[in-house]
Amino acid sequence: MATRTTHTDKVLALVKKAGVLRPRDLNPYGIPRIYLSRLHAAGKLQRIGRGLYVLPGSNVSEHRSLAEACKRIPKGVICLLSALRFH
Repeated sequence: MATRTTHTDKVLALVKKAGVLRPRDLNPYGIPRIYLSRLHAAGKLQRIGRGLYVLPGSNVSEHRSLAEACKRIPKGVICLLSALRFH
């Protein structure tokens, strides 16, 4: 018997894989964005900024703000000093 994967399970798997999840990241999977709010209200996701979600208790590294910036502006360019510091 095949197990049925729920939208909740898919969202949690996506955020675990990506680290930081945006509402638009759910579109290719056909998952309604309301699931992010529901999971946040249930304590299964942490909202770290407007439209950015992570798993609660996830590691907060010095590169988290860089990851947040990359999620907010996907086609943006990281300046030389920030890129060198990351590398």
